[in-house]
Amino acid sequence: MIPWPLRVAGGQWGNIENGKVSQPQPSTFIQLGILNECLSQPERGTIKDKLLRQRVTQAQPVLHPDGRPWAAEDWFACYIGKLEGPEDLWPCQEDLDAEAETKRLGSLFDQAVEKGGLRPVSAAMQVLRLAGELPMDQVMAIENALFAGERLPSVVLAIAKKALYDWVGTVAAELVPVDEPIEE
Repeated sequence: MIPWPLRVAGGQWGNIENGKVSQPQPSTFIQLGILNECLSQPERGTIKDKLLRQRVTQAQPVLHPDGRPWAAEDWFACYIGKLEGPEDLWPCQEDLDAEAETKRLGSLFDQAVEKGGLRPVSAAMQVLRLAGELPMDQVMAIENALFAGERLPSVVLAIAKKALYDWVGTVAAELVPVDEPIEE
């Protein structure tokens, strides 16, 4: 459905989704417009990969109030602040706070690893032990936050913060923020 020259590499979509594209090129907005147009079509073509097919089936286009799908110029207008996006697609303040807190925790982890002369994987295992018995999705969320900077879900944030502060207290106590309460 999308012509080859206009297709976006999977890694680029991840960079866009994670806000790691600081200066998007015009082609980025063109690609977003084409993808959004494709998502607005009832027939989306044959998709062999099961996970991708599931994601595409569940995906919904971004639409104007009158039902028209956003085009390249709409994506650009939103990027420069001239068009407000649909409210349900934008992160709420809680998500923004969790994003900032996750970055702070990741930075603290990196500093403590360096100060303690530890291997990051060993350090992460120590943090996870202090977190106690957790479901695998929460373990993975903490690992992804420490190693890839992915935002911690709100339900996991307090657990990760307490475990990390406890661990930092044992390897580099001077790094633990003293003016910040830990929610339990």
